[in-house]
Amino acid sequence: MKASISDYPKFTGLAKDWISFERKFRSVASLQGFEYVLREEEYEPITENERSSYKLDLIFIYDAFQNSWADSMNFYLVEQTTPTKNGRQVFLDALNYFRGCCEGYNPETEYD
Repeated sequence: MKASISDYPKFTGLAKDWISFERKFRSVASLQGFEYVLREEEYEPITENERSSYKLDLIFIYDAFQNSWADSMNFYLVEQTTPTKNGRQVFLDALNYFRGCCEGYNPETEYD
């Protein structure tokens, strides 16, 4: 499947919408082969080729978050990683930020 940023859901930036957005975002990422970027346990590339591919995947996920979240509240969670374009860090920061509203929900078990 060809990866397309436009396939990712839009996000309001509101806590009440986080769980639904996260599930849809993870689903699209999984279909496009990026699920490993969103896991809480970080992927450790071994070869130079793996490192290069991983860096490109981090940038793609960053771009997907930027597109999904651009016109929303709390966009600073995306903007703060602009220098590195680390989509994984955006995801982890958002998880941490919205965790209080989503207690009892474990996204890792949704896709095992």
